[in-house]
Amino acid sequence: MEEILKALINKLEEEKEYLIKTLADKSYIDKLLNVVEEKRELILKLSQYEVEDLKKYPELVNKLRELSEYNMQLAMNNIQFIEGLFESIFETEKTYTKDGNVEVKKDSLFNKKV
Repeated sequence: MEEILKALINKLEEEKEYLIKTLADKSYIDKLLNVVEEKRELILKLSQYEVEDLKKYPELVNKLRELSEYNMQLAMNNIQFIEGLFESIFETEKTYTKDGNVEVKKDSLFNKKV
């Protein structure tokens, strides 16, 4: 079990690296997807153990939790960054009418004089 936990920590470290590099270079996307799949397989192996077994390795479990939270935040930041780019290029403005309906005004970079 300790080997699985350490392997999972290594995969989380790789995932963190690729999450950072993916925004700058799309060639890392496939590597990131492979790491996510390998991580899933390790988690599947861990699921065969009892929770009591994990209590023997509190340092490794804490490291896993920290890395998982960090990677989750990185992924969310990446999504927000990409959404921000799309909004600046394909800007859509939502307004609400008096009766509560959403009115979308499409105004994008393509509709403006550059």
